Amino acid sequence: MIGNVQHIPFNEDAKDKLILKVVEVLCKLRRVYMNKRLRFLAPPEFITEIRPLINQGRVECTYRYMIGSWESPEMKAPLLKIAGGICIDLKNLPEDIGMVQVKVIAGNAIWSSDYESLEFLSINLSQG
Repeated sequence: MIGNVQHIPFNEDAKDKLILKVVEVLCKLRRVYMNKRLRFLAPPEFITEIRPLINQGRVECTYRYMIGSWESPEMKAPLLKIAGGICIDLKNLPEDIGMVQVKVIAGNAIWSSDYESLEFLSINLSQG
């Protein structure tokens, strides 16, 4: 290996396997480095109460994935104020189709969602 370049001999008879391997690597990189923006579907009073607290740093948001019966550890996500609503960016999306659960904490108030499919771009939050 010279620097950050590695020479891999090309075998004309196995180019289909090489192309398949390149596609697999690109798909994995896309899942690891691509975010998915999730919009909160919450009561208007939640949006009104939380939006000012975001700038004050008085609100915390976490999410976790579920694949089958396995649950990931909670991961922190900054809340984003976008178009009159609130969103988060999910990172490190699982390779398998799974579900996500979101929790928002502000003072003594906690809002959370049930696990919902990652195929959707929104999530329902309720207090309690």
